[in-house]
Amino acid sequence: MSEQQVYPAKTIASLLDITERRVGQLVKEGIIPKTDRGRYQLFPVVQGYIKFLRERKLGKAVVSLDEARQRKLAAEAEMAEIELAKARADVVRVEDVARQWENILGDVRTRFLALPSKLAPVIAVENKQAIVKEMIEDGINTALGQLSAGISDDARGNGEFEQGDKVKPGEAGTTAETDDIAMGR
Repeated sequence: MSEQQVYPAKTIASLLDITERRVGQLVKEGIIPKTDRGRYQLFPVVQGYIKFLRERKLGKAVVSLDEARQRKLAAEAEMAEIELAKARADVVRVEDVARQWENILGDVRTRFLALPSKLAPVIAVENKQAIVKEMIEDGINTALGQLSAGISDDARGNGEFEQGDKVKPGEAGTTAETDDIAMGR
């Protein structure tokens, strides 16, 4: 084999479209072979640089065909499980849950804000602390019972809880009904 011609770092850098400094770095990393001080054989340099670029690209982006198939099968199986869970109604949309909680908390707020106006006229005539306390507790328990019944109906899918819904005394943990019934003596 005949002696190959050698080229300076400037020519190699120009050929590979990199800087002379990068050529020096690639020499230190063992990617580009060097023959003499600042001189390089063309074929070994080009081959070394091409090998370096191939390995760098393979390390980042290319996956084996088997790995790609396995990933595809796993994704398809996961999608099938999600679809099955949807069909069985085992999953719910986050937006639906958030909307339902907003409704529930709105109902709780409304019921408790209504307590003073419902209880004040009845309690105003009472002068015994024990009776007033019992009336307030009954009012709170009634509101909680109505809320509980409304939430239970929603959980069963029986529709939206209406704020005017009443719960019969003794149902859902209520002790007495305050709507339209005078409490106390």
